[in-house]
Amino acid sequence: MKENIKLTVSILWSQVASLFFVLLLVSGLVSLVLGEKTDAIIIFSIMLVNTGLGLFQEFRASRASEKLMKLVQNKVYVMRGGALVQILSTELVLSDIVHLVAGSVSPVDLEVTESQNALVDDSVRTGETLPKKILAGEKFFAGASVASGKVIGKVIALGKESSISEYRSKLESVKKWSSFDIFSNRLIKYIFIISFFTLVVSMFLLVFVLGKYSIAHFFIFAIALLVGVVPEALPLIITIILSRESVMLSGSKVIVKRLSSLQGLGALQFLLTDKTGTITENKLKVSVVKDRGHFWETSNTISEGEYERPLMDNAYDDALNSSVGKLKTSTKKIDSFVPYKSEVGYEIFTLDGGERIARGQAGKVLDICKPVPDDIKRSALAYELKGMRIIALAEAKEDKWDFVGYVAFEDPIKPTAAESLREAHQKGVLVKILTGDSEAVAANVAEELHLISHPDNIISFDTTKVTDLSDAELARAVVFAKCTPENKLELIDRYLKIGPVAFLGDGINDALALKRADIGIAVDNASDIAKESADVILLEKDLSPILSGVSMGRRALRNILTYIMYTLSGNAGTFFSLLVASFFYPTLPMLPIQILLNNLLTDLPLMLIITDKPDEYALRHVPHYDPKKIMKRVFIFGILSSVFDLIYFQLYKHASVASFQTGWFILSVLTELALVLSIRSSRPILKSPAVSMPLAIGMFISSALPFIFVYVNSLSKVFKFTMLPFTEIMALFGIVAVYIACNEIAKHFMRRKNLYNKPAPLLPIFKYDRI
Repeated sequence: MKENIKLTVSILWSQVASLFFVLLLVSGLVSLVLGEKTDAIIIFSIMLVNTGLGLFQEFRASRASEKLMKLVQNKVYVMRGGALVQILSTELVLSDIVHLVAGSVSPVDLEVTESQNALVDDSVRTGETLPKKILAGEKFFAGASVASGKVIGKVIALGKESSISEYRSKLESVKKWSSFDIFSNRLIKYIFIISFFTLVVSMFLLVFVLGKYSIAHFFIFAIALLVGVVPEALPLIITIILSRESVMLSGSKVIVKRLSSLQGLGALQFLLTDKTGTITENKLKVSVVKDRGHFWETSNTISEGEYERPLMDNAYDDALNSSVGKLKTSTKKIDSFVPYKSEVGYEIFTLDGGERIARGQAGKVLDICKPVPDDIKRSALAYELKGMRIIALAEAKEDKWDFVGYVAFEDPIKPTAAESLREAHQKGVLVKILTGDSEAVAANVAEELHLISHPDNIISFDTTKVTDLSDAELARAVVFAKCTPENKLELIDRYLKIGPVAFLGDGINDALALKRADIGIAVDNASDIAKESADVILLEKDLSPILSGVSMGRRALRNILTYIMYTLSGNAGTFFSLLVASFFYPTLPMLPIQILLNNLLTDLPLMLIITDKPDEYALRHVPHYDPKKIMKRVFIFGILSSVFDLIYFQLYKHASVASFQTGWFILSVLTELALVLSIRSSRPILKSPAVSMPLAIGMFISSALPFIFVYVNSLSKVFKFTMLPFTEIMALFGIVAVYIACNEIAKHFMRRKNLYNKPAPLLPIFKYDRI
């Protein structure tokens, strides 16, 4: 209950702490002071509708995200009641006995009670990248991971008392920024400043020079104009669009934690990802077996034997058995077992007949054998250079070791990886693969991904620094070899200066990078702190769901930009028209409450823009929200709208005040709704995609509502409308038709002046004919 209240208060504050809300509030309060109670009621009603709908959408989206996040919480094994059980890391208490195996990350500080040949990676805290041996009695700090072996420890600190709290503080100091939020805030503030300055000049002329208004009445007029020009429904429209897309994405195994990250995915230009698990299958597979004698019999003796089997032994045996099928040929048993030690390089099995088997690193095993032909050593080295893991076997009956053979394991490239990279490339998303492997391994990966052999495609950080790379080299590079956690942060900072960046990571060391990127992406089995730092959670580590997110984010962003263009253009036209009318006409062509009703009626159908299908041509490239180009288009559409308003003013300047205001109200609503047809695509109306049925119905209803407000007597009295003759209504429809034609002509010239973005030319990276 307390969490729901806290969430509600947080969302409410985000709704009311905005320029739109403040403008409406001030306008309503001033109307009350001046005795305009009806105006105040209408203004406050609009405030409640916007705030209520926004609260509902945000609360529902947040609750859905929290429910989904419960599916991907970190779990640990702990001794409870004499049994080993799996619990959530948040349920740990002091003195719990925790069991960690290779790959596990400790969520709390432990005192090691038992270490089974364990090596620990504590690079998050110490900055040292090489794993170190840990012994019983030593401390295992939160955030450290088990590189190999097994650790059993007692919980000695958790929560704010654990060593990870310092790292969390460092994470919290990294400010997440959204390029779209910066763009929209700048755009709105820019419009507001221009409008405010214009109104100050107008007040001086109209109040103090011409004396047409009192200060109080001009203030109401000015507030109404500001409310009219600023897109007050923008936060609500954005929330509705993003909520719908995030719910749809959950079906594609993508959980959106932060709604605004969808906008970032839509504008994404660079995706930085680790190689393992995303590009490769993260599963050992036998590539080559070099049998120098009885390799399979010796291997089967180990795989079918009983001993305290480490995780990597299971991985080796599973890969071997799956390559030929489990043979069940072993006739000997394992009497004793000496586990693998890094300084030795192999493990030793003693059989019931006294024979011994050594299994481990090829170089270490070859060193203990009698002279082995050079071609064996060369072939093993060649496979290692390709990034394969070479495991060799040797056998001894006394003290003489005989080389039995070796097996080359590979982590194969996913069958879909090359096609996914190509798809991302064609969408304008440049994927950058980060790996700690050597340049030779990176070259092998590049070959399997069908990259063109080009010196700039692969960059190794053992010979190059990030600071030495130009923007062109960064854009061209695909694989970065010998990449450290520090290099990841440096790369993200460099790419952020070029365009929006997403980073896919899952380790503790990736948390800062996830927080720093525009969009941090983690997988469900990532470390707890990595998932906390991420904006998006993948239930499957693959590029495909990310590309689905890019497509949906792009669609959402296109619809949001359509709404921004639509509402700013229409409101700008109304602003210009009212300002001109205040100088040259004896009365206001539209009352403040009529302006607010106009905004409400024209905004309502745009809530259904989430159902509209953007132009496929536009979705094929990254949308660039260039404020200058957008402002130029807004200015052109706004001036064109204002020209038709002025034509109406001239045609009906002798009509009564009520008729004049009613006619312009109807015309204004109809022209703004018609503007949607031109705004939603850069192509001509007849070549644009058909308007979705829900949006078409919404536009039809909003076009009919002005006539209901005018011809229903009780409503017309509230808003001070009067009935218009049939001939004038038909004339208004004629003006709207000409207005649509002029918008299309204006679009033609805007296309010629490159005010609409076009897809950027693709870099020649892939051998397309080989995919």
